[in-house]
Amino acid sequence: MRPVEKGASPIAMDSKADLATYPHDVLRRQIVRTALAEGCFSIWMKVFADDPMMRRLFIDNFPGTSQDCFNAATTEIVSPRPSYGLTSSGKI
Repeated sequence: MRPVEKGASPIAMDSKADLATYPHDVLRRQIVRTALAEGCFSIWMKVFADDPMMRRLFIDNFPGTSQDCFNAATTEIVSPRPSYGLTSSGKI
């Protein structure tokens, strides 16, 4: 087992290391399935902070995740969130 950074799950860290060793789309899809089963969207986003492709897959696949809360190119959080005319919806 690999060392785990504070606030990260061991399975997420192992998945990241596996992807570094075997960078295939099939493994990316399996990691997303594992993340969905494990939950904790923010932990997976943190562990894969340097991998915009994986972060995009998490954003696209985690139910209830608003895609407009993330920059389309960098996957960084957009703050404040677009209000779309709703009162106080852009506030944090």
